[in-house]
Amino acid sequence: MKERIKFSLVITCFFLTVGIIGTLLNFSLVVSNARVISSFPEDDILVKEEISILEHKLEKDASGNAKVSGVIKNNLGRDLDYLKVVVKFYDNQGNLLESVSTSIDYLASFETWRFSVSYANLENYPLEDYEIIVQEYQ
Repeated sequence: MKERIKFSLVITCFFLTVGIIGTLLNFSLVVSNARVISSFPEDDILVKEEISILEHKLEKDASGNAKVSGVIKNNLGRDLDYLKVVVKFYDNQGNLLESVSTSIDYLASFETWRFSVSYANLENYPLEDYEIIVQEYQ
């Protein structure tokens, strides 16, 4: 009886470990397929940190299109009258398939904005990667 319990515990631990590792690997693969950058000047490092992309993900929407959504936070300490985000979609060769932008006309200091853009040409031009760029703000 003790041998059965030991065996059950070992098997349970094994499957839990495999499940956890599998989840971690899947997460890292999803995250590694995206680049988040900003097009601010190299010497303006503080600005890069003050407009932050808190999260982002790529998924299929109800229409079968690719959809990138995310959350941006204004850490500047002042309200923004305008903020523009560009998402670039790439194929498996690194070629730019499409560039889509979205913007918001007002973002209060220390507030967040949920954004999303879609890529509709998945069937003809499958995408491999995407890049989020905080392009401009005022």
